[in-house]
Amino acid sequence: MTYCTPTPTTRVYFANGMENSIKEAKSSAEAISKLINQPVGVIVNKTHGLFGDKTGVGDIPEYLKNQYTMKDIINEYTYRKINNEAKKAKTKALIILHSAANEDAPKFISLGKKLGYTYPNLEFISAGSPNSKRKLSNIFKSANAKLIGQVNDWRDPVTHSKTVAAGVIGLGLVGAYFSPEISAIGLAGKTAIGKFAAGAAAGAVGVIGGVNLFHPFKTYLKKPKLRDMIKQSVFNLKAEK
Repeated sequence: MTYCTPTPTTRVYFANGMENSIKEAKSSAEAISKLINQPVGVIVNKTHGLFGDKTGVGDIPEYLKNQYTMKDIINEYTYRKINNEAKKAKTKALIILHSAANEDAPKFISLGKKLGYTYPNLEFISAGSPNSKRKLSNIFKSANAKLIGQVNDWRDPVTHSKTVAAGVIGLGLVGAYFSPEISAIGLAGKTAIGKFAAGAAAGAVGVIGGVNLFHPFKTYLKKPKLRDMIKQSVFNLKAEK
């Protein structure tokens, strides 16, 4: 795991998602920085592969766990520090969450509340999230934080649900759920098993293609709604000072 060190002057941060390298996370932060013409910090969940390696827990097992992990503890500390730096400056900090970062945030909020903390100086924007806008808004509100808005794309399979998101990225087997009867591509046998296997293969190709096309943050950042939301939120931060 690799995390940013919050600074007294940084007011905007990007939090990355599953199966995302440090280089990709920094690239996303740089793209946001160019949009708003100011530095953007990075909260990086360094990947250990989808299923783990000798140096750490894999993205999917970590993502699907309901109990707290070491990452959640470090997340809570990091976000609390960002909150405290913003409080000292008498302003707010904006965190842009992408993909699995939308699952990390509720976990750190839950842990922080148990420790007696709130985050009144944090504001969030959600993109490519498996958690709904209503769910995130209620979670953040419970700790005095605020969700400004969410931008999802219905064509992005990761936004369908937490379990589907993990399956799509890790195995591609959700194709069996989406299209078990697609057998016209010539792979299906005469048996039901053959139809199911062919449907799964065809569906998985389509769904994984959807992830590659519609889930990357660089794709979301091209959306006018997200760009305008980020720019307006940053303008509001400056106006509050």
